[in-house]
Amino acid sequence: MELQIIQNKIYEIRGQRVMLDFDLAELYETETKRLKEAVRRNVASRMILCLSWTYLNGTT
Repeated sequence: MELQIIQNKIYEIRGQRVMLDFDLAELYETETKRLKEAVRRNVASRMILCLSWTYLNGTT
């Protein structure tokens, strides 16, 4: 995919640069539904690691 095409799909909302889910799905050549599933799995696994780290170090 051309750089200019990708740059045109980046929007600025409230000072943050973002891409819409269906544009990202198109970039990765997958369905929006599958992209969202992957994001949910990734967030869940990171939360588990974070909570484990906090528990093992005795910090809150």
